[in-house]
Amino acid sequence: MPTCTRREKTEKYKPQVRKMLTTFLHTIWVNATNSAGIKANSSRFPTSITPSDGTFSIWSFIYDGLLRFVLSPAPRSARVIALFDESCQSNRQWVHAFVQQDLAACQKTLRALKRTLRLLRSELTCAEERYLFDVYRAWVSCASAIQDEITRLYSDGGGRTRNRRYDKGFSKLCAQLHRPTHNRAKRGVYGWLLQGLASKLTAAQIRALPRAYRRTLHDVLNHNVGQLPLSHYLAPHASKTKRDVAHGAHLDCCSD
Repeated sequence: MPTCTRREKTEKYKPQVRKMLTTFLHTIWVNATNSAGIKANSSRFPTSITPSDGTFSIWSFIYDGLLRFVLSPAPRSARVIALFDESCQSNRQWVHAFVQQDLAACQKTLRALKRTLRLLRSELTCAEERYLFDVYRAWVSCASAIQDEITRLYSDGGGRTRNRRYDKGFSKLCAQLHRPTHNRAKRGVYGWLLQGLASKLTAAQIRALPRAYRRTLHDVLNHNVGQLPLSHYLAPHASKTKRDVAHGAHLDCCSD
């Protein structure tokens, strides 16, 4: 039975790589051209659960992984290609809706993006690729929680708020973060988000939180987690150190 050479295989999968790369680069271009609007609206709609600016550097980790995924010569099924295209489309629609301050559309597209990422991840067999989409989906879940809080506070799309309570959005997010999980990607993303929140909040703001969540942030600060790089949280094959175990304990459960 004749077999394909490596070069023949590469030529065979060039169309799929070209299609996915075009879709991905279009998404990057939309994000880049709207970066100023994204930053302006983030400042316009502050919330108690929006982390420090540096926390959003996780997008670099995600997009770098997506580029490697796109350029991989591994064969992709038509369903994987279609789901990837759909995820990129939802990403672009989310950015466009946020820049246009269409808060309802933001929530809708984020839910669609989470659903698509879950389906896409289920189609993959490579452990590293599955981990990448676990990270992506976990971060989109965090972004969705922030977006829900923005919509709750700024329902008119302007600077006026209603029913504004500092701890409501944070308590809701912490409840999500404290759900027990053995998914290392989720734990890494949630740890990174907590670091960004801990470095942003003042002592007075932390004291205003419920005791369980207040202890969580104090644990983060006391373990000097704020000084750790993103690679500490998102290293899928790294062995667990004592600090990993100590830090992970307060992510798994919420103690009074």
